Amino acid sequence: VREVFQLDENWRPLQYIQNDFEDQGEVVVDHATGLMWQKSGSDIWLSYQKAETYIKILNQESFVNYNDWRLSTVEELVSLLESEKQPNDLYINSIFDKKQWWCWSADKHSTGAAWLVSFHDGGVGWSKFDSSLVYVRAVRSTN
Repeated sequence: VREVFQLDENWRPLQYIQNDFEDQGEVVVDHATGLMWQKSGSDIWLSYQKAETYIKILNQESFVNYNDWRLSTVEELVSLLESEKQPNDLYINSIFDKKQWWCWSADKHSTGAAWLVSFHDGGVGWSKFDSSLVYVRAVRSTN
């Protein structure tokens, strides 16, 4: 799996992306990847099922006038990782809210589990749907 996600033995990226962030209020656009991210994300930890519901609600309410929000893939979340801790004491640019320090991905680890990215540790892990509460940071493609 580390090979698929291009991670080292510590489950951190082998290469880091040079992001090109633009702060647009409630969202951040990364012109390097063509992705628009929620600047913050969920206010509370959510089960995986509630994370999916959170995304549905964003789309029903047309968050910042878009209704194509989704859970991000591991690769997309990894694109936000910085190689060193930032002033916010996390491995994510300080333009983002630091509350969402680990986030669910759309990628399943196995039946009953999904991959997540920790901006606290700067790496990738996984957790079970039924016993874990994790934050969500929604994403959409700008292309």
